[in-house]
Amino acid sequence: MTNNNYNVQTDEQIARDILSILPDAPEDPNKEPTESPKVFMLPIRQLKSFQNHPFKIVDNDEMKDLMHSIRDYGVMTPITVYVNKNAEYEIVSGHRRVFACKMLKMTEIPAIIMDYDRDQAVLAMVDSNLHREKLLPSEKGFAYKMKLEALKNQHREMEFEMQMRSDEILAKEVGESRATIQRLIRITKLISPFRDLLDYECMTFGVAYIFAGCDPVGQDMLYCFFHENNIYPNLEQAKALQKLWESNTLTIENIRAIMIPEGNSEEVKAPKAEKEKAPKKESVKFGVDELLDYFPGMNAADMKAEMFSILAEWKAKQSVAGGESY
Repeated sequence: MTNNNYNVQTDEQIARDILSILPDAPEDPNKEPTESPKVFMLPIRQLKSFQNHPFKIVDNDEMKDLMHSIRDYGVMTPITVYVNKNAEYEIVSGHRRVFACKMLKMTEIPAIIMDYDRDQAVLAMVDSNLHREKLLPSEKGFAYKMKLEALKNQHREMEFEMQMRSDEILAKEVGESRATIQRLIRITKLISPFRDLLDYECMTFGVAYIFAGCDPVGQDMLYCFFHENNIYPNLEQAKALQKLWESNTLTIENIRAIMIPEGNSEEVKAPKAEKEKAPKKESVKFGVDELLDYFPGMNAADMKAEMFSILAEWKAKQSVAGGESY
Protein backbone atom coordinates (compact mmCIF):
# COMPACT_ATOMS: atom_id res chain seq x y z
CA MET A 1 0.00 0.00 0.00
CA THR A 2 1.46 3.31 -1.06
CA ASN A 3 1.86 5.94 1.66
CA ASN A 4 1.01 9.36 0.19
CA ASN A 5 2.27 11.56 3.05
CA TYR A 6 2.97 14.74 1.08
CA ASN A 7 1.32 18.17 0.97
CA VAL A 8 -0.79 19.07 -2.02
CA GLN A 9 -0.64 22.84 -2.77
CA THR A 10 -3.44 24.72 -4.39
CA ASP A 11 -2.85 26.97 -7.39
CA GLU A 12 -3.26 30.02 -5.11
CA GLN A 13 -0.57 28.80 -2.69
CA ILE A 14 1.82 28.07 -5.59
CA ALA A 15 1.28 31.58 -6.96
CA ARG A 16 2.01 33.13 -3.56
CA ASP A 17 5.24 31.13 -3.23
CA ILE A 18 6.42 32.26 -6.65
CA LEU A 19 5.64 35.90 -5.91
CA SER A 20 7.52 35.72 -2.59
CA ILE A 21 10.83 34.95 -4.32
CA LEU A 22 10.49 37.54 -7.08
CA PRO A 23 12.25 40.90 -6.60
CA ASP A 24 10.09 43.89 -5.71
CA ALA A 25 8.69 45.76 -8.69
CA PRO A 26 10.35 49.12 -9.32
CA GLU A 27 8.35 52.20 -8.36
CA ASP A 28 6.35 53.84 -11.09
CA PRO A 29 8.44 56.81 -12.23
CA ASN A 30 5.28 58.57 -13.44
CA LYS A 31 3.55 58.38 -10.05
CA GLU A 32 3.00 61.80 -8.49
CA PRO A 33 4.68 62.05 -5.06
CA THR A 34 2.45 63.03 -2.16
CA GLU A 35 3.13 66.66 -1.35
CA SER A 36 2.62 68.49 1.90
CA PRO A 37 0.23 71.46 1.70
CA LYS A 38 2.01 74.54 0.42
CA VAL A 39 2.44 77.33 2.97
CA PHE A 40 2.20 80.96 1.89
CA MET A 41 3.06 84.12 3.79
CA LEU A 42 -0.10 86.20 3.51
CA PRO A 43 -0.45 89.87 4.48
CA ILE A 44 -2.64 90.04 7.57
CA ARG A 45 -4.45 93.12 6.23
CA GLN A 46 -5.81 90.96 3.37
CA LEU A 47 -7.43 88.41 5.70
CA LYS A 48 -11.16 88.47 6.41
CA SER A 49 -12.74 86.96 9.49
CA PHE A 50 -15.04 84.03 8.71
CA GLN A 51 -18.52 85.38 7.99
CA ASN A 52 -20.71 85.00 11.12
CA HIS A 53 -17.80 83.38 12.98
CA PRO A 54 -19.52 82.01 16.12
CA PHE A 55 -16.51 81.76 18.42
CA LYS A 56 -15.48 84.73 20.55
CA ILE A 57 -11.92 86.02 20.56
CA VAL A 58 -11.12 87.03 24.15
CA ASP A 59 -8.06 88.99 25.24
CA ASN A 60 -7.41 86.90 28.37
CA ASP A 61 -4.45 85.10 29.98
CA GLU A 62 -4.57 82.35 27.35
CA MET A 63 -4.29 84.96 24.63
CA LYS A 64 -1.33 86.56 26.39
CA ASP A 65 0.38 83.14 26.52
CA LEU A 66 -0.24 82.72 22.79
CA MET A 67 1.22 86.16 22.11
CA HIS A 68 4.34 85.34 24.13
CA SER A 69 4.76 82.07 22.20
CA ILE A 70 4.39 83.78 18.82
CA ARG A 71 6.75 86.57 19.85
CA ASP A 72 9.43 84.07 20.91
CA TYR A 73 9.00 81.28 18.35
CA GLY A 74 6.78 82.62 15.59
CA VAL A 75 3.52 81.07 14.36
CA MET A 76 4.27 77.35 14.63
CA THR A 77 1.06 76.14 12.95
CA PRO A 78 -0.10 77.89 9.76
CA ILE A 79 -3.65 79.18 9.68
CA THR A 80 -6.02 77.89 6.99
CA VAL A 81 -7.98 80.13 4.64
CA TYR A 82 -10.16 79.75 1.57
CA VAL A 83 -11.03 82.13 -1.24
CA ASN A 84 -14.64 83.26 -0.83
CA LYS A 85 -17.05 84.38 -3.54
CA ASN A 86 -15.64 87.92 -3.33
CA ALA A 87 -12.12 86.63 -4.08
CA GLU A 88 -11.03 87.37 -0.49
CA TYR A 89 -8.94 85.24 1.85
CA GLU A 90 -11.43 84.21 4.55
CA ILE A 91 -10.00 82.63 7.71
CA VAL A 92 -11.18 79.06 8.34
CA SER A 93 -9.01 78.25 11.35
CA GLY A 94 -6.59 80.51 13.20
CA HIS A 95 -8.63 83.55 14.27
CA ARG A 96 -6.86 83.64 17.65
CA ARG A 97 -3.44 83.43 15.99
CA VAL A 98 -4.36 86.27 13.64
CA PHE A 99 -5.59 88.37 16.60
CA ALA A 100 -2.34 87.72 18.48
CA CYS A 101 -0.26 88.69 15.45
CA LYS A 102 -2.23 91.92 15.07
CA MET A 103 -1.59 92.74 18.73
CA LEU A 104 2.12 92.13 18.11
CA LYS A 105 2.04 94.50 15.09
CA MET A 106 3.02 91.69 12.72
CA THR A 107 2.19 92.17 9.04
CA GLU A 108 2.33 88.59 7.67
CA ILE A 109 1.28 85.12 8.81
CA PRO A 110 1.90 81.62 7.39
CA ALA A 111 -1.24 80.21 5.79
CA ILE A 112 -2.48 77.21 3.84
CA ILE A 113 -5.01 78.07 1.12
CA MET A 114 -7.70 75.37 0.97
CA ASP A 115 -9.82 74.58 -2.08
CA TYR A 116 -13.17 74.77 -0.26
CA ASP A 117 -16.65 75.75 -1.26
CA ARG A 118 -18.71 77.62 1.34
CA ASP A 119 -20.24 74.53 2.99
CA GLN A 120 -16.89 72.75 3.19
CA ALA A 121 -15.40 75.88 4.77
CA VAL A 122 -18.21 76.06 7.36
CA LEU A 123 -17.73 72.41 8.35
CA ALA A 124 -13.94 72.82 8.61
CA MET A 125 -14.27 76.06 10.61
CA VAL A 126 -16.73 74.56 13.11
CA ASP A 127 -14.84 71.27 13.49
CA SER A 128 -11.55 73.07 14.11
CA ASN A 129 -13.08 74.83 17.14
CA LEU A 130 -15.41 72.24 18.69
CA HIS A 131 -12.47 70.44 20.34
CA ARG A 132 -11.89 73.40 22.66
CA GLU A 133 -12.58 72.64 26.33
CA LYS A 134 -14.43 75.84 27.25
CA LEU A 135 -17.17 76.63 24.78
CA LEU A 136 -19.89 79.11 25.70
CA PRO A 137 -23.53 78.09 25.17
CA SER A 138 -24.05 80.71 22.45
CA GLU A 139 -20.86 79.59 20.68
CA LYS A 140 -22.13 76.02 20.57
CA GLY A 141 -25.58 77.17 19.45
CA PHE A 142 -24.34 79.23 16.50
CA ALA A 143 -21.72 76.59 15.57
CA TYR A 144 -24.30 73.78 15.54
CA LYS A 145 -26.72 75.96 13.57
CA MET A 146 -24.10 76.70 10.90
CA LYS A 147 -22.92 73.10 10.70
CA LEU A 148 -26.47 71.76 10.49
CA GLU A 149 -27.26 74.06 7.57
CA ALA A 150 -24.04 73.04 5.80
CA LEU A 151 -24.84 69.35 6.33
CA LYS A 152 -28.32 69.87 4.90
CA ASN A 153 -26.77 71.41 1.80
CA GLN A 154 -24.13 68.70 1.44
CA HIS A 155 -26.00 65.55 2.38
CA ARG A 156 -29.44 65.78 0.80
CA GLU A 157 -28.79 62.68 -1.32
CA MET A 158 -27.12 60.86 1.57
CA GLU A 159 -30.11 61.58 3.82
CA PHE A 160 -32.37 59.95 1.24
CA GLU A 161 -30.13 56.91 0.83
CA MET A 162 -29.31 56.40 4.51
CA GLN A 163 -32.71 57.47 5.87
CA MET A 164 -30.90 59.81 8.27
CA ARG A 165 -31.85 63.36 9.13
CA SER A 166 -29.18 66.06 9.11
CA ASP A 167 -29.58 66.63 12.85
CA GLU A 168 -29.01 62.89 13.42
CA ILE A 169 -25.77 63.10 11.45
CA LEU A 170 -24.71 66.17 13.44
CA ALA A 171 -25.62 64.53 16.76
CA LYS A 172 -23.51 61.49 15.89
CA GLU A 173 -20.54 63.62 14.87
CA VAL A 174 -20.48 65.93 17.92
CA GLY A 175 -21.62 63.41 20.53
CA GLU A 176 -24.72 65.34 21.64
CA SER A 177 -28.37 64.31 21.57
CA ARG A 178 -30.66 65.78 18.92
CA ALA A 179 -32.71 67.42 21.69
CA THR A 180 -29.64 69.13 23.16
CA ILE A 181 -28.60 70.39 19.73
CA GLN A 182 -32.05 71.82 19.03
CA ARG A 183 -32.15 73.52 22.46
CA LEU A 184 -28.74 75.10 21.87
CA ILE A 185 -29.75 76.26 18.40
CA ARG A 186 -32.89 77.87 19.86
CA ILE A 187 -30.87 80.19 22.11
CA THR A 188 -29.34 81.79 19.00
CA LYS A 189 -32.68 83.63 18.78
CA LEU A 190 -31.82 85.55 21.95
CA ILE A 191 -30.88 89.20 21.65
CA SER A 192 -27.20 89.88 22.31
CA PRO A 193 -27.57 91.13 25.93
CA PHE A 194 -29.47 87.97 26.93
CA ARG A 195 -26.84 85.78 25.23
CA ASP A 196 -24.16 87.53 27.28
CA LEU A 197 -26.10 86.96 30.51
CA LEU A 198 -26.35 83.25 29.65
CA ASP A 199 -22.72 82.88 28.56
CA TYR A 200 -21.39 84.47 31.72
CA GLU A 201 -23.75 82.50 33.98
CA CYS A 202 -25.90 85.45 35.05
CA MET A 203 -28.97 83.68 33.65
CA THR A 204 -29.85 79.98 33.76
CA PHE A 205 -30.23 78.01 30.54
CA GLY A 206 -33.88 77.29 31.38
CA VAL A 207 -34.74 81.00 31.63
CA ALA A 208 -32.76 81.79 28.46
CA TYR A 209 -34.53 78.98 26.58
CA ILE A 210 -37.93 80.46 27.51
CA PHE A 211 -37.02 84.01 26.47
CA ALA A 212 -35.66 82.72 23.14
CA GLY A 213 -39.27 81.99 22.21
CA CYS A 214 -40.18 85.70 22.41
CA ASP A 215 -39.68 88.06 19.50
CA PRO A 216 -36.84 90.65 19.65
CA VAL A 217 -39.23 93.45 20.64
CA GLY A 218 -40.49 91.50 23.64
CA GLN A 219 -36.95 90.50 24.59
CA ASP A 220 -35.80 94.12 24.39
CA MET A 221 -38.64 95.22 26.66
CA LEU A 222 -37.82 92.49 29.20
CA TYR A 223 -34.10 93.20 29.16
CA CYS A 224 -34.57 96.95 29.59
CA PHE A 225 -36.80 96.36 32.62
CA PHE A 226 -34.34 93.89 34.18
CA HIS A 227 -31.37 96.16 33.51
CA GLU A 228 -32.99 99.35 34.76
CA ASN A 229 -34.24 97.70 37.96
CA ASN A 230 -31.17 95.50 38.49
CA ILE A 231 -33.30 92.36 38.94
CA TYR A 232 -33.46 89.13 36.96
CA PRO A 233 -36.14 86.41 36.87
CA ASN A 234 -36.12 82.88 38.18
CA LEU A 235 -37.64 80.04 36.17
CA GLU A 236 -41.19 80.48 37.47
CA GLN A 237 -41.14 84.21 36.79
CA ALA A 238 -39.80 83.56 33.28
CA LYS A 239 -42.71 81.19 32.59
CA ALA A 240 -45.17 83.83 33.79
CA LEU A 241 -43.54 86.45 31.56
CA GLN A 242 -43.72 84.04 28.62
CA LYS A 243 -47.48 83.74 29.13
CA LEU A 244 -47.76 87.53 28.96
CA TRP A 245 -45.94 87.56 25.63
CA GLU A 246 -48.05 84.70 24.25
CA SER A 247 -51.27 86.49 25.24
CA ASN A 248 -50.02 89.80 23.79
CA THR A 249 -50.20 91.46 27.22
CA LEU A 250 -46.47 92.06 27.76
CA THR A 251 -46.38 95.58 29.17
CA ILE A 252 -44.11 97.31 31.66
CA GLU A 253 -46.91 97.32 34.23
CA ASN A 254 -47.49 93.56 33.88
CA ILE A 255 -43.76 92.81 33.95
CA ARG A 256 -43.45 94.86 37.13
CA ALA A 257 -46.38 93.00 38.71
CA ILE A 258 -44.56 89.68 38.20
CA MET A 259 -41.06 90.84 39.05
CA ILE A 260 -41.90 93.20 41.92
CA PRO A 261 -45.09 91.99 43.62
CA GLU A 262 -46.71 94.41 46.06
CA GLY A 263 -45.25 94.09 49.55
CA ASN A 264 -42.22 92.08 48.31
CA SER A 265 -40.23 94.75 46.52
CA GLU A 266 -37.33 94.56 48.96
CA GLU A 267 -36.90 90.82 48.35
CA VAL A 268 -36.20 91.14 44.64
CA LYS A 269 -34.15 94.32 44.58
CA ALA A 270 -30.41 94.04 44.42
CA PRO A 271 -28.60 94.65 47.74
CA LYS A 272 -27.84 98.31 48.41
CA ALA A 273 -24.08 97.68 48.49
CA GLU A 274 -24.19 96.18 44.99
CA LYS A 275 -26.16 99.16 43.70
CA GLU A 276 -23.60 101.58 45.10
CA LYS A 277 -20.78 99.72 43.32
CA ALA A 278 -22.58 99.69 39.99
CA PRO A 279 -21.65 102.53 37.62
CA LYS A 280 -24.28 105.17 37.07
CA LYS A 281 -26.42 104.27 34.06
CA GLU A 282 -27.26 106.86 31.46
CA SER A 283 -30.89 107.07 30.40
CA VAL A 284 -33.00 108.91 27.87
CA LYS A 285 -36.42 110.07 29.05
CA PHE A 286 -39.38 111.48 27.13
CA GLY A 287 -42.63 112.83 28.45
CA VAL A 288 -45.80 111.24 27.06
CA ASP A 289 -46.92 114.67 25.81
CA GLU A 290 -43.76 114.97 23.72
CA LEU A 291 -44.53 111.71 21.89
CA LEU A 292 -48.29 112.00 21.31
CA ASP A 293 -47.75 113.65 17.93
CA TYR A 294 -45.83 110.55 16.81
CA PHE A 295 -47.96 107.92 18.59
CA PRO A 296 -51.49 109.35 18.84
CA GLY A 297 -53.93 107.47 21.07
CA MET A 298 -51.25 105.27 22.69
CA ASN A 299 -50.42 104.90 26.36
CA ALA A 300 -46.83 104.98 27.64
CA ALA A 301 -46.34 101.20 27.52
CA ASP A 302 -47.63 100.93 23.93
CA MET A 303 -45.43 103.85 22.89
CA LYS A 304 -42.37 102.12 24.31
CA ALA A 305 -43.24 98.84 22.59
CA GLU A 306 -43.73 100.64 19.26
CA MET A 307 -40.38 102.44 19.62
CA PHE A 308 -38.62 99.15 20.32
CA SER A 309 -40.29 97.69 17.23
CA ILE A 310 -39.02 100.58 15.09
CA LEU A 311 -35.53 100.26 16.58
CA ALA A 312 -35.50 96.49 15.98
CA GLU A 313 -36.37 97.06 12.30
CA TRP A 314 -33.65 99.70 12.04
CA LYS A 315 -31.11 97.37 13.66
CA ALA A 316 -32.04 94.55 11.26
CA LYS A 317 -31.49 96.87 8.27
CA GLN A 318 -28.12 97.94 9.68
CA SER A 319 -27.12 94.29 10.14
CA VAL A 320 -27.97 93.48 6.52
CA ALA A 321 -26.12 96.54 5.25
CA GLY A 322 -23.04 95.98 7.38
CA GLY A 323 -22.90 92.16 7.41
CA GLU A 324 -23.37 91.51 11.13
CA SER A 325 -20.88 88.97 12.49
CA TYR A 326 -21.30 86.96 15.65
